[in-house]
Amino acid sequence: FPSHDKDTSCYLDYEALDKSLYDMTHLLNTKYSNKILVFPYGMGAGNAGGDWTKILKILDSHFDFYILGKLV
Repeated sequence: FPSHDKDTSCYLDYEALDKSLYDMTHLLNTKYSNKILVFPYGMGAGNAGGDWTKILKILDSHFDFYILGKLV
């Protein structure tokens, strides 16, 4: 029988997320300063298995203001 245990592995690379957000903030500050950036609620914490608390800390370290979009 197939196993129905929840996969508790973390496939999210926190360093890669941090680096990509750093690059994104640089791009926004230099080329797209009047744009709005929206992140999906729980980004990286679903199937990727990341810790949402850690992800929020990374977002906070790069952005003064951001919008978390949640589909309802």
